[in-house]
Amino acid sequence: MTSILKVDQLQDSGGNAIITSDGAGSITTASGLNTAITNAGFATTNGITMAQMWRINASTTATSTPADLTANWEIADTSPTGTLGTGLTESSGIFSFPSTGYYWIGCTAGFRNNNGTRNATIQLQATINNSSYTAVAIGECNNSDFGGAENTSMSAFTQYMFDITDTANQKFKLSVSADTTQTVDGSTTKQYTGFQIIRLGDT
Repeated sequence: MTSILKVDQLQDSGGNAIITSDGAGSITTASGLNTAITNAGFATTNGITMAQMWRINASTTATSTPADLTANWEIADTSPTGTLGTGLTESSGIFSFPSTGYYWIGCTAGFRNNNGTRNATIQLQATINNSSYTAVAIGECNNSDFGGAENTSMSAFTQYMFDITDTANQKFKLSVSADTTQTVDGSTTKQYTGFQIIRLGDT
């Protein structure tokens, strides 16, 4: 047997409205959040509100001394990609967050040379005081030093989750390095070197 309960409003014991229905498929909670009822369930604005992809659009080099990726950054715009919500801001390779919250980031660097290399690295560096940076995540890759005239390519990946409570002082940047000089691939149409970032929710 199926039972259906139809109400216009649910109240707490003090007579305060908790949930109010407009009779047309939308509800308002006590917090003022408008929630749309769909056939698949409840869709709420408290879900993921920001997602974005960035990349370098021109190649650079990595050497044995770690070097920050300070130039040629762009928001990925090759269809069908796009930005959800308000994205990051960037200045000389320093990235700032649009709002507080928990953020996941995945970073990739593509390396290439006509010689093998033992090791190449991408570092995600973060600051909590808008001044001193520390490596919080490192991705490494390596191959045999077999040499030859053909290009050898490889990629490094790392990921991290930020708890951002101070957008003025908490920022991040990327740096690369390699045992032997490598080309760090960049492109304005493809993701070779860059990152994806998603705001998971409120802090």
